Amino acid sequence: MSRLIKWLVCVIPALTLAACISGSDFSRVSSTQTPFGPDAKVLVDKSERQKNSGEYYVYDGEVFQVKPDGVVVLQRAGRLVFIPWAAAQIQIESLGISTRYTPPASSDFELMRLTSRHPHGLTPDQLKEILTALKQDAILEVRR
Repeated sequence: MSRLIKWLVCVIPALTLAACISGSDFSRVSSTQTPFGPDAKVLVDKSERQKNSGEYYVYDGEVFQVKPDGVVVLQRAGRLVFIPWAAAQIQIESLGISTRYTPPASSDFELMRLTSRHPHGLTPDQLKEILTALKQDAILEVRR
């Protein structure tokens, strides 16, 4: 019995350590290592009547905030833009997520939200401060 206890005392911590080292973690997702959200490439059709027209407006930037009805992107030019899911194709290579005119699957939505710059949302006062710093009156919106 005492041999079994000694064996368990040695093996259980070793297995626990191995599981902690080899288990999944977010260190492989580069955006979790910085305070910034992941980079996104957002394509919005220039033609309102025809999706996949081949001509797109491109919104490259950081995933700033993820909402149930769309995504807020901080463009490289320093403008906040809200883009509804139904209006765009969104590619986030670092997360392996791609959507086409629909919201992402719930697991992808949650990953996008958690890795965005503001995963818990913004209060009206915080949003006002950010817009003031960016010299914007409101978040620009892509309409569809």
